[in-house]
Amino acid sequence: MADPYKIEFVWEKKSAQLKAARCDDKNVPNEDHWDGSIANQFVQVSTNEQQNACLTVNTTQVVRQTKGRFVYLDVGGWVNNKQTFGLVWGNQAVLCSYSPSAATPAPGSGNLLEEFLKLPGVSKINQLWIDGPNTNDWNMIHVILPDTHVPVSPPPGFPRPPEDPKRWNSLTGGAWDADPRAWDLYAKRDLFNSRDSVPAMTQFLNLLASIKFARQIHLTQVGDMYELWAGRPCYFTGKASGPPGVALNDPRGAKEVGGWIADTHEFFPDLYQGYDRCVSSLLGCKFIHGNHDSYCSVPEVITEANNDIDSRVAKPDGYMVRRKTIKTTVHPREASGNVFDRGLFIEHGQRCDGYNGDGNRDGWDKTQSAFKVGQRTPFDSTRRPSFVTGAAALWLTRGQDFGCYVMGHTHSPDLNYVEVTHRIIELDVKVGPRALPIMPKL
Repeated sequence: MADPYKIEFVWEKKSAQLKAARCDDKNVPNEDHWDGSIANQFVQVSTNEQQNACLTVNTTQVVRQTKGRFVYLDVGGWVNNKQTFGLVWGNQAVLCSYSPSAATPAPGSGNLLEEFLKLPGVSKINQLWIDGPNTNDWNMIHVILPDTHVPVSPPPGFPRPPEDPKRWNSLTGGAWDADPRAWDLYAKRDLFNSRDSVPAMTQFLNLLASIKFARQIHLTQVGDMYELWAGRPCYFTGKASGPPGVALNDPRGAKEVGGWIADTHEFFPDLYQGYDRCVSSLLGCKFIHGNHDSYCSVPEVITEANNDIDSRVAKPDGYMVRRKTIKTTVHPREASGNVFDRGLFIEHGQRCDGYNGDGNRDGWDKTQSAFKVGQRTPFDSTRRPSFVTGAAALWLTRGQDFGCYVMGHTHSPDLNYVEVTHRIIELDVKVGPRALPIMPKL
C-alpha cells in the first residue's frame, strides 16, 4: 500500500485562525507528463491553491482542530479507452477498472462485494478499509461513475455525410441534414477521446440494470457526463451565494444548452437508455454536475433538454440523419452539488480547482484554446495536493462525519488514506494574515 497523504494545518495560537495548509508532496504520485508537473507547481504556488481549497468550505478560516484519517477515492475517468470507477460497500472502498466483455455474469457465491467483483470485465485495482464513519450496510453497494465528457460528435464508425450537397441538402430531397464540413468540427469537440469509451459505459450500465442484485445497487455519476464547453459560447456566470452551480448570463441560454444536450442524446441513444434502465432498475441513482456540464445545475436547462428530446421523438426525422429519435431522459442533478450518505461524501471536485470552480471562466477559456488547435488530453495537471487538502478541510469543517471522500474531475484514479495533523504557532501581532501563504515541505 502507498504511503498515506499527510496534511498539516498550521494555526496561529492567539487568534485560533488557520494560517496555512500543506500536503506532503513526497507521498503524491508524479504527474503523468512533464508539462503536468510544471503546471502543478506553477498553479499551486502562484495561486496559493491549497490554502484557497480550505477556504471553499471555511470562509472564516477557523475549523475544528481534530486529527485523524479518512479514505480518499478519486474514481478517475471513463475516457480514451480507460475506464475506472469506485465501489463503497459498508466499510470497504474499492477502486476498479472495466473492460468490455462478452461473458455472462458468474453464478452467485459470496458477499455482495465479492459478487460484484466477479462481474465480467470488472477488475479490482485497490481496496482499503474505511475506519471512520461508514454506511455499515452490507445489503447495498455504492457504484460511483466518473467523468465521461461525451461530446456532440458522431460515434466512431458513424457514416460521414457525402461531399455532394445535392445528396445531403434536405431542400433537394437528400437523406442528410448535415454539411460534411461540420462533421469535422463536431469531431474536434471530443477533447478527451471520450467516444471510444461510450460502448463500454453502455455495456456496463446495461449489466448493472440486469444483474440479479440490481436492487442492492446505488449509482452516483459524479458529473462532466457531457462535454458542453469545447467549441461552444459561454452562457454561464458565477453565483455570489447559495448552493454550488452556475447562473445563466443570457435568457436564451437554457434553450440553447438544452439543445446541445439533446444533440448528445441523439448521437448516443443507447448510452442514455442505459442510464434510464438503471434509474428504473437499481436501488437508487443520483447525478452531480461537473464543471464542463455545470449548466446541468440549472433546472431550466434540464427541462429544455427534455422538451427538445420529446419534440424530436414526435418528428419522423432525426437531427443529423433521417431516422427516428429514440426517447431518453436527462435526469436532474443534485441541488447541493454533492451526495452524502452515512459516512460517504461524493462531489465532482471542481470546488477546489482555482481555474475550474463553478462560474470561473478560466477553465472554459483554456478549453477553447485546446479546441482551436485540436489538442487532446492531457492539457492540465492532476494537482493532487490541492484536492487532498480541500478534502481534508471539508472533513474537518463537517466534524469528521464521513470516513470516505469520493471525487472525479482529474481523470486520474487514486485510492489512499489521508492523515490530518495540526501545528500551533505564535505570530507577532504586527504580522499580517498572509504571513505564511505557502508552507515548506514537511
